[in-house]
Amino acid sequence: MRVVVLFLLMTTYLFASGVTYPPFIQQQIELTLKLDDDNISDSEIEEILQKKQTLYQKQLEEILENKKVYLDYKDDYASKIYKLQKIIAINKRRGNEYAAVRDEVLVRSYKILQSQNKMLREILAAMDSRSFDDFSSFVSKAFVQNQQEIGPYIDQKYKNYLQVKTQNKVVTDMKRRIEEYYAIIDINADILKTIAQNERKMYRLNKYSKYGLISAVLYVNNSAISRTLEPFLNKFNLSTAKILLIFFVVLSMVLFRISFLRLISKIFKIFDIKNKVVSKILAKTTKPVSILATMLGLHIIFYIYNDFSGSGFLGYFFRISYTVLTMWILYRVLNIIATAKIETLTKKQTAVKSELVNITIKIVNFILLLTTVLIILHQLGVNLTAILSGLGIGGFAIALAAKDSLANFFGTLSILMSNTFSQGDWIVVDDKEGVVVEIGLRVTTIRTFDNALISIPNSKLANEAIKNWSKRQIGRRIKFSVSVRYDSDKEALHRAIAQIAEFLKRHDGVAKEENAKGSKLRFEGFESAKLVSTQDALGIKNLQLVTLDELGDSSIKILVYCFSVTTNWVEWAKVKDEVVFEVMKIVEENGLKFAYPSLSLYHEEELSIKIDSAQPATIPATKRQN
Repeated sequence: MRVVVLFLLMTTYLFASGVTYPPFIQQQIELTLKLDDDNISDSEIEEILQKKQTLYQKQLEEILENKKVYLDYKDDYASKIYKLQKIIAINKRRGNEYAAVRDEVLVRSYKILQSQNKMLREILAAMDSRSFDDFSSFVSKAFVQNQQEIGPYIDQKYKNYLQVKTQNKVVTDMKRRIEEYYAIIDINADILKTIAQNERKMYRLNKYSKYGLISAVLYVNNSAISRTLEPFLNKFNLSTAKILLIFFVVLSMVLFRISFLRLISKIFKIFDIKNKVVSKILAKTTKPVSILATMLGLHIIFYIYNDFSGSGFLGYFFRISYTVLTMWILYRVLNIIATAKIETLTKKQTAVKSELVNITIKIVNFILLLTTVLIILHQLGVNLTAILSGLGIGGFAIALAAKDSLANFFGTLSILMSNTFSQGDWIVVDDKEGVVVEIGLRVTTIRTFDNALISIPNSKLANEAIKNWSKRQIGRRIKFSVSVRYDSDKEALHRAIAQIAEFLKRHDGVAKEENAKGSKLRFEGFESAKLVSTQDALGIKNLQLVTLDELGDSSIKILVYCFSVTTNWVEWAKVKDEVVFEVMKIVEENGLKFAYPSLSLYHEEELSIKIDSAQPATIPATKRQN
């Protein structure tokens, strides 16, 4: 309830359906009317003016403390003005001049207060501007707009009605409304003056409100000690609340630095044995992170001192410092990881050359340096488009001359980053097939199976479709058909198919579902976060299929389809050999005969000629047609 009351203090909302003004406006009206008293003394005038100013300051602070409530509240001036205009029209038709004037003045008062309320809302909303200069500029425009809006409603003619001698309630109410009307005009001017004098204070208090500190700040600033020190501190753009905040920031930074160093020491002890790379990263980044935290603390202090707005040259300095320190941390982290990677590759004797990793990190370092310079230039307001355009024109001839070399170089990066193949892999590119010998900076060399050496430019290789036979862990396909004769017994066929399927399940060399268990989706030692099929990503195939596949021209065909556990060519051939021999044995044990290619020709009178590749052809006699 208190928040709502505070909110109403500076608004122009009208309580109930009467003409009672909000408490703050009503107080200001009464004080303004006292100033018009001819019998008032100079000391009383001074006292009233001081009281009015105190009220303005107090209500300004309370509105800022409850800014959101004020902005969200909706007044109903439009409905009240609409009703009054209807009443004015009726009184004019009836000839009730004084009643009509009474309500006309009240409408004008409402219009002024409505414009005032709108202006205050817009100014409060504009306090979130990025800089104080932007806010100050907006306030000036809001003042101009307010004067333009209330200009048509300011009229001196109503002062003549104050001289009316008739004594009745309508005339008394009319005179009262006229006096309040001119007082409201003066109050509107006082509000503009108060806002203009307190622009910076409002901007600062709004920042405190944004960070949830305004209640504490107002409490400190309104204390007896603060009021005593305020005149002296204001000379240095300071306040008691500012000093306390700065002290809090300094204390926090000191505690953070101590806690951070202790935390790093504990982490060193934990990771000293388990992970040397993490320890190195922490050791090398402790200093730049500590400097970055210190710079951040200093920036906050200057930000508070400058009333939570930009600080010109210091703003540039801090932004550039953040960029340099961030890039410094990235540089150290990337180089430590690259060094550890090269050591790992060397120990494992992996197919990927460590020199290529080293070249990659050098390129990354150069890109980091270039990015740092470009960011700093951008922060200093340099037109990067013009600079980059100049560099582009100057390097055009060099780029043309080195076009192929650059294309091959970027092709190398593309191959390494995509991990499509590695040295030692069996690949097929276009019509070229063989084992990768080396991935160079310009070309990739492949040793074909007839022992020829092929060199393919990396720019071309990066844009070709590549079939990699080595990117599989479990499963090299075994596929063949068994042809049996058409006169084979159906039951024997069913038994043979079932026995072949059972044999594949028992054979240790044939891939099965349990062979895939325990396999994990990993690339270069790191678990992938991609939502992909694990078996497809790793190259795991374990499908087994034995089925009656086709009724051929001269035979019934049984399809045998499976995968060997091994992907090695020699071992795969051995498994396939065992499978084929066992299938032949099962077929023979079930009394089935292997079919031979044959062709049957039928005469239209159902006399046939049968030619069998295993027997001499016989041609039966035919009857002569008449």
